[in-house]
Amino acid sequence: ENLSGIDFNSFDIDLNRTDSSIPRVIHQTWKNNNLSTYPINNSHSEWKRLYPNYKIRLWTDEDIDELISEDHYKNLYNIYKEYPYSIQRADLSRLIILHSQGGIYADLDVFPCSKQIENIRLSNASFIIPRSASGLSLINHFLVAQKSSPIINFILDEIVPFKYYKIIYI
Repeated sequence: ENLSGIDFNSFDIDLNRTDSSIPRVIHQTWKNNNLSTYPINNSHSEWKRLYPNYKIRLWTDEDIDELISEDHYKNLYNIYKEYPYSIQRADLSRLIILHSQGGIYADLDVFPCSKQIENIRLSNASFIIPRSASGLSLINHFLVAQKSSPIINFILDEIVPFKYYKIIYI
């Protein structure tokens, strides 16, 4: 059963197409390189096994801190550091990673269930985010984006410090 919130058959795909603005990279994040400290079984090796022609990148907290401190994202650095909860930093970091690199983001507890990722990549969408099973909200455990996606750029421009609550309409 597909619980991802993505209808893999709904993409308009040119079967002759072999290029895409979405690179063959799977991004995952964890606080360090020691995945044995992840509290549950993680999917990192499964992504490597099913997608040998993709680069599988594990970003550590240190890697993310370095990326966000770069000039392009410097305006978000203090906001990122001042978030009181690590989940807030994780949410922001995955958007910045995809904006800076492009590719596919999957939480460590998201396991690949099929080889249909290539269909998503070839859809050439600027940004793909699944909806919840109820259809009432979006979920960010699995994201797909081209580098410098204008949609992610818009979201990053709308990020505000924690002291404010803001709904971002996309």
